[in-house]
Amino acid sequence: MSQQASIFNQNGVAPTSFAGVQQPWHRVWNKLSEEASRDFGAAMVAGDIAWDVKKAALPNPFTGKPTSVFGIFRDDTNELIGSGKAGYEPISNRKALKFLTDIIGENKDITIDSCGCFEGGSKVFVNLHVGTVDVLPGDAVELYYQFVTAHDGSLQLVVFMSGTRIVCSNTARLAMALAQAKLKIKHTAGAVSKMENVAEWLALAQQEQKSFGDKMKFLATKHTTRGFEEIYLDNLLGKAEPKFKKDGLAEKETRRIKLRKMILSADGASSVKGVEGTAWGLFNQVTQTYDHLLVNNAHAKPGLTKEQSHAISASFGSMANMKTKAFDTLVEMAKSL
Repeated sequence: MSQQASIFNQNGVAPTSFAGVQQPWHRVWNKLSEEASRDFGAAMVAGDIAWDVKKAALPNPFTGKPTSVFGIFRDDTNELIGSGKAGYEPISNRKALKFLTDIIGENKDITIDSCGCFEGGSKVFVNLHVGTVDVLPGDAVELYYQFVTAHDGSLQLVVFMSGTRIVCSNTARLAMALAQAKLKIKHTAGAVSKMENVAEWLALAQQEQKSFGDKMKFLATKHTTRGFEEIYLDNLLGKAEPKFKKDGLAEKETRRIKLRKMILSADGASSVKGVEGTAWGLFNQVTQTYDHLLVNNAHAKPGLTKEQSHAISASFGSMANMKTKAFDTLVEMAKSL
């Protein structure tokens, strides 16, 4: 464990390991060199994912007999990181990442931006940097293919498009609608064969990459009104209906109302010329809220701080899903502006 940077909880367990080109949200990291950003072997070691998994039947603790539940173990430490039924066949890190190695191939424009694992290895991620989109002058977004898999049965193996806005570190996530059918893979015995046609998948992914960039630029051309913003938030969050005290008509703000106010008052990097008052600015008010302003409202998971739990949710969990919904909803609604 000495070769990678890890975040330890109070019991000495490392729930998160991270290696990357740039400093991440939790500030504990192992920097990837330029050479390692093109070498999956070196990157896997740096991010603590250079191990595979093995499966074994878990015994009944009272009788000692095998059960129908199988444990998933790391082959380097023998630590239990998940469980599943007999038909659950976890895709090993090496087999899954072979797919990403094939994506990079000889393409020098695609590099490894970061990689690592959560919760001791139950979830594994890799981000490939695939390009940059200049949405407006001085307002660039770095684009990534984000790869996530899990060995605890909580996730299929998935790849989706994501982006980080340089000016304020807001992240956007967009499920690869075109490529999703090609790479949303269940952990079964025949799963790896579905990852073999890399060229076909990559062609679809490149189409989605262009589409993502075009949609961001489209939002930057559409100017909003407060009425439009309110309707958009109704669609995204539900209508803002205050609760009333039992002994009177005094309004009590619900979490939904507080969240709406937070979004509408967020900066969204309006200091960048051309952003303020646009649908692109509104989307970044949403992402700024979910990425940076809701940290104090996050609920820490066992072994993780609020900041760490929040960042995981904003990248891979419910907050990430909200940002996907926010983007898709806004692109559709902006067609009426």
